[in-house]
Amino acid sequence: SGADRICVCAFGDDPAQLEEHSWFIDNCEQYQKVGKKKPNPWGLFDMHGNVAEWCLDQYYEDGYARHTPESPFFLATKEYPQVVRGGGWDGTAEMLRSAARDYSKPEWKVQDPQLPKSRWYHTDARFVGFRVVRPLGGADIKFPPVEKRVTEKN
Repeated sequence: SGADRICVCAFGDDPAQLEEHSWFIDNCEQYQKVGKKKPNPWGLFDMHGNVAEWCLDQYYEDGYARHTPESPFFLATKEYPQVVRGGGWDGTAEMLRSAARDYSKPEWKVQDPQLPKSRWYHTDARFVGFRVVRPLGGADIKFPPVEKRVTEKN
């Protein structure tokens, strides 16, 4: 296992805790139901591993060099590649962190039965998912769509 070589995770920097909090290639053969491992200190489950997080960003190999503190996001302008983060059940321990980036590939939808192929139906990417979030202030807080917020800043 590469657990001894990963950086700090939300649950701490003890590599021995990785198996207690994460699903990855060393401890499973497919994605798992959320909540079977221990939560992080904020009560969130499966924030490392299980399924990689589908992000809104366009992937650039030199993305970190392109980012500025004022604009840490690249709005996707084409279908491929887009960023996925956090590692999945089929990945190594090194990928189980939010800073570890991978990217989407056309092969992820080879078995998509739809014609034309869907932008979001990735039948061959069972290691990628998304996270549902909400504002801490509750439902009464209104936010503009993310596309509007991002394009205004970029």
